[in-house]
Amino acid sequence: MKKLKIVNAFAFLAFILSIAACKKDHGNYDYKELPLFQIDTSGMSGIFETIQNQPLTISPKIRFEGNESQLQYLWRLYDGGEVPVIDTLSNVRDFDESIHREPGNYTLELRVQQKEDKRMQIATFRVRVQSPGSYPSGWLIAYNEGSVADFDLITAPQFLTAGIKDTVYKALYATANGAIIPGSIVQLRIARDFSNGSLQSIFLSTNETSVQMSHNTFLHTKGFNNMFTDLPNITKPQFINDAGDAIVNNGVVYSGLQGIYLARLLAPNAAPYTAAPMLHQYLNYATAFYDTQQKRFLQIPEMGSLAMDLSSDGLFDVSDIGMDHLLYTPGFPVSTSTRGMWNVFKDDADRRFLLATDLSADTALAKINITAAPNIKQAKFFQAGYLSAYCLYADDHKIYRIQPDMRSGTTSINTESGFAVTGDEVIVSMKIFRANSNALNHKGLFVATWKETEQEGKLYLLPLNEVSGEIGLQPLKVWTGLGKIRDMGFK
Repeated sequence: MKKLKIVNAFAFLAFILSIAACKKDHGNYDYKELPLFQIDTSGMSGIFETIQNQPLTISPKIRFEGNESQLQYLWRLYDGGEVPVIDTLSNVRDFDESIHREPGNYTLELRVQQKEDKRMQIATFRVRVQSPGSYPSGWLIAYNEGSVADFDLITAPQFLTAGIKDTVYKALYATANGAIIPGSIVQLRIARDFSNGSLQSIFLSTNETSVQMSHNTFLHTKGFNNMFTDLPNITKPQFINDAGDAIVNNGVVYSGLQGIYLARLLAPNAAPYTAAPMLHQYLNYATAFYDTQQKRFLQIPEMGSLAMDLSSDGLFDVSDIGMDHLLYTPGFPVSTSTRGMWNVFKDDADRRFLLATDLSADTALAKINITAAPNIKQAKFFQAGYLSAYCLYADDHKIYRIQPDMRSGTTSINTESGFAVTGDEVIVSMKIFRANSNALNHKGLFVATWKETEQEGKLYLLPLNEVSGEIGLQPLKVWTGLGKIRDMGFK
């Protein structure tokens, strides 16, 4: 007990002395405020793509309030192997080097060190190296020049990763294949695996033919005559679905797998039908089309050649629309959980109706009389939101917005968007920018125009509110000197 008391006494004395020492310390120190030092990677979170042995440029934003001559730079390339650091590539601020490694995904690391106080900042960038002959991701624009169809690929930092070079790769089909595609463009389809979104093939259809090609090199893989086990008598491709496994040709639907169309579909009870130029894929295996004769939606079966009846609960019956089909676009009428489709129909009284359907839940969500919407009878181009309920449509000169009330499903607010072109500049195509893992996903609207007097195509990239559908009137970017664009999409 006596030992314990002595130990406690010493502990108490040490505590008192420490307090006294603190009281006598008046903070007589010489503090040095360090200058701001950071690597700002905002807007650079995407994937940088490059071709093997071709230069890749990355210009990072380095915020440093001191003398930049005091900074040292080190760029290193990593992979996921047992020895992750595989190359030291550069010792300068801006990266502009070729990567000679095998095609694949890598991590490029930048280390910036301040010489004086040894502070260091580190940033990493995802890099995809592609095979020679391949092209990077970008915005494809399919256009006509006279009686010939082709497409360009556009890359720019406004819709890709900051630092990407602003480039237009011209006439890619002719460049890759030394051949032309005859006819007027009907559709550009960038086919993806519906379950995971991975690219499969690219199809370009005209009123004379359809071709399938590699999504990396654009090399021709098959033409219209090789796409069918039972070749149609008439060549008139009108629409290919998202996965490339169904096509409408001359009003007849054919189904198959990745550009090989095995079955010519029959309607229930062998009734005659004419398919509208639309195919809506809403499940991995389920695609719907509109029968313009019986005025109803039908489903393409996963297997077999007999189309199936569809049914729905809600504001209308998808098996008995009773109106003429005009416009179609996929969208998410309520939230991202509803794989919806939007269609504009015309009734016998020449009224216009907007119908929204979620076929994955067999639900008819909205039937709205939009006859009073401005210039709706002149609408040619139609897009819908993926994050909330809104639609955009365009005539030759203006873009308009429809904001449906999805609580009632029967009313909407219809307004002009504010974007318009004048004179003989006319709108020829319109697409919302959609690319997963991209900062501009759903937030950009591409609008293509054509000026007949100057034989010049123009492409606008407009800022878009992904929830309301409101369009910013100051373009993010404008490209000029293009062909007459008829369709677009992200590769």
